[in-house]
Amino acid sequence: MPFDVLPSEKLNPLTREFQIPNRAYRKIGKDCLVSFDGNKYSVPSRFAGRDAFIKVTGQILSIYYREKVIAQHRINPGHNVMNINPHHYEPLTKRQSQDVDNTLLNDTDILYASIPDIDLSVYDMGVSYE
Repeated sequence: MPFDVLPSEKLNPLTREFQIPNRAYRKIGKDCLVSFDGNKYSVPSRFAGRDAFIKVTGQILSIYYREKVIAQHRINPGHNVMNINPHHYEPLTKRQSQDVDNTLLNDTDILYASIPDIDLSVYDMGVSYE
């Protein structure tokens, strides 16, 4: 048996855990999520719709965009689990500045377009309100 021979070989114990990284490419969804091993992991919202490179080291999933880490998550052993970092969605929850010009207001035809007067009583025909 190979295990019986190990003590006689007098090998030194490993000083650190040996890790073989898994690598793969993924498309970041519009929902800012990347799929991996049956689960979904969030990335910052500005990367939605882009291609990402993922790397697994031990129990950590690192998500890269253009060789830069954009998110890291602890790998979830379950399936169909969404692993969300709320900070990734903060830019989507902030109000836009009111200092931005509305270019629609530059067209006077839109502002002062005439709206025809239509008799809406035709829609009430045949409808009973009890």
